[in-house]
Amino acid sequence: MSDGEVEERIEFIIEQQAQFASDIQILRERQGELTSSVTVVVDVVGRLAETVAEFATHTEERFAGMADAQARTDTSLAELAEAQARTDDRLNVLIDVVEKFVTRNGHDKSESNGGP
Repeated sequence: MSDGEVEERIEFIIEQQAQFASDIQILRERQGELTSSVTVVVDVVGRLAETVAEFATHTEERFAGMADAQARTDTSLAELAEAQARTDDRLNVLIDVVEKFVTRNGHDKSESNGGP
């Protein structure tokens, strides 16, 4: 190899080294940008996780409240059904009394009028 070829190779190597140094600098800058972006994403994900946890807690509380309300409604409906059954029983007794009264008075009137 001649001196010119050696110099060309050395120049080539130096240029390549300079290019590598430039590329490494660019990569370092981009890595810094990515690190900043990742920090922002981590912060956002952390806040999102907190929000989801709060929402889950509130949702559980709401479902518990709805379950309590449903239990009270079920109790009220059962009490109402019992009251309705008692009312039906009392109404049936009243109907029997009225029917007996009407039937008895109907016979008394026909007997007093000299009817059949």
